Amino acid sequence: IENKYSKSEDLSTFEYFFIKIVFIFHIDINLLYNVKEQWISPLSQIRKEGLIMSIEIDRKSGVPLYIQIKRYITTQITDEIWHPGYKLPTERDMANMIGVSRNTVSTAYKELEDENLLISRQGKGTFVVEEVLSAQKGKLTGLLENAISEAVNQGYSHQDIMSIVDKMILKRIDLLRRVHILFIECNTEQVNFFAQQLSMESGICVEPLVLADIDRNPQSLHDRIQQFDFIVTTFFHYEEVSALVEDFDIHVMAISLEPQLETMIKIARLSDTDRIGLVCISDNFAEKVRSAIKTSGINKLHLPYTISRNLAELKEFIVDCDIILTSPGRKKEVMALCDGYNQDAKVIEFVYRPDVGSINMLKSAVLSCQNRTDKER
Repeated sequence: IENKYSKSEDLSTFEYFFIKIVFIFHIDINLLYNVKEQWISPLSQIRKEGLIMSIEIDRKSGVPLYIQIKRYITTQITDEIWHPGYKLPTERDMANMIGVSRNTVSTAYKELEDENLLISRQGKGTFVVEEVLSAQKGKLTGLLENAISEAVNQGYSHQDIMSIVDKMILKRIDLLRRVHILFIECNTEQVNFFAQQLSMESGICVEPLVLADIDRNPQSLHDRIQQFDFIVTTFFHYEEVSALVEDFDIHVMAISLEPQLETMIKIARLSDTDRIGLVCISDNFAEKVRSAIKTSGINKLHLPYTISRNLAELKEFIVDCDIILTSPGRKKEVMALCDGYNQDAKVIEFVYRPDVGSINMLKSAVLSCQNRTDKER
């Protein structure tokens, strides 16, 4: 037995000593072969394919197990450890390997199929979608390879090509920095936070403006609008903002905003017995938070809120909460009050952010506009 299995290419040191222990304790030889066929061989194959690497299920974190599995699988795909067309273990095998129910794995697989990362083929199994990497990186690689080959054929050295590409990228970054965008939204805390996020993620100069300020003083928009190249707002306010600037020659672009995934996970794992409250600046923000939570399927949550700035009212509200959701604009204030009046309270910042598609669309539109402007000049 030792000679046979010690020479096996797919047998790890751990598995080899496992067999020795079984042998020492006089386990029936037929059982030993069953162990080899039913456990060791599949385990070795899974290890070879890169499945058992760093997957860690933290049952105490409060993060749903299926989300932890999704994160792991997504990382394996994006890090190119699992290549396009890679066959995943069956739901049962994956569940047995990491010690969760089959339904948990099934939920993770199903959501990844909905997100076009995995594909299930009847009678064959579940696979990494072949287009995932080719669509994102393969297309870019092909374009660059063609451009480099053409440049080399024209007599340019690789050093020349690198120098030109560097200059082009720097020029694009400079173009983005020279663009000024006005971001219009319905409440102060969102508009300031979104403007900051857009600036950081796109590299574009973004100034915030609240719709209520325009309603109070329409002339303020007319006085400032000539300073900007674009106006950006959310889909919800697109028609309203477009109507406000219809007399001006300026483009209005709508973007999509979504709650940060980590925020929704924290809320989803809250207990039914937790006393939860929201502190924010406006009624509008509170209603959007309530709507986002309900849309995500968390229907059990009762969410009272306050927009008060009165210290006594805030103290009373905070003391009565176990969990406090807060808008970005009031996080520091809430943290300070919790330190003074309710140190056991947990504070969760409710964060929205522009989605990746909106950011990329904005960059493309800005570059196109700036290039046209430069040509006109």
